[in-house]
Amino acid sequence: MDLKIVAVCIVLSCGALIVEARTVFSSRYSSPFRHEHQNSLSPLPFNNGDGRPDLKKDWVKAHHELGGTTTVVAGSRLELQCDAVGGPMPQVEWFKRRLAVTRGLEEDNKIRGFGLGKVVTRYIVDCVTPEHEGEYSCQAVSGGKRFATESSLVVVEGAESELLNSGDCPTQVAPRFIMFSPMTLQDIGNNVRVPCRAHGLPRPRIFWTKDGKLVENPRFKFHEEGDMEIESIQWEDMGTYTCVAENPLGKESTSTFIYPMSTKE
Repeated sequence: MDLKIVAVCIVLSCGALIVEARTVFSSRYSSPFRHEHQNSLSPLPFNNGDGRPDLKKDWVKAHHELGGTTTVVAGSRLELQCDAVGGPMPQVEWFKRRLAVTRGLEEDNKIRGFGLGKVVTRYIVDCVTPEHEGEYSCQAVSGGKRFATESSLVVVEGAESELLNSGDCPTQVAPRFIMFSPMTLQDIGNNVRVPCRAHGLPRPRIFWTKDGKLVENPRFKFHEEGDMEIESIQWEDMGTYTCVAENPLGKESTSTFIYPMSTKE
């Protein structure tokens, strides 16, 4: 039975990233597919002349929930989250003024073709000190497009000397994801790298599963930091994959929906 994707529609509006595809079996039976991921990003600000977004062009949007000022107590935990969506897959980093405090996806020389997706990046400090006070912003880059969020001021209350005397800083921390992609789309035949990175003390072990089983495929490569890379993505690779991070203090998991797109009309 031949399978062909004849339409893919992606909508970013009303707080949801929606992917709709229609498949045709033997040119007779039409089967709709729909996957929706909630987010708080605004609608796409461009189109191809008839009101539809032109997704073959580089584009990116980013968002964080911080207000103008965020106050944290010295010795407590700070967590900043930035959500970005774009094509190609966004490179997302947190900055303190002009200095990057997180690391995005590494650039390489592999041809990845057209793709898009959503990336969540978190900046986590387990034990805040006055040196963490300052202005923070999130920047996302997709191809030749860059988007920077408004800066938010983080204010730290409490003296550092009191913090050091209290001994409250944790020496062991359960896993917490610092980068992951809830949804990734890529043209069939291209390579795709899906981020999954976690923070924790001791360093978490990261592995991937699908349908409750470890992912084992010669075309799948797993990077030391946790990312999963698929070489020459195929239609049968479509589905929901789960990234798991664990250490002696606990376990956390997150799901990624991977959708291979056909370039044929």
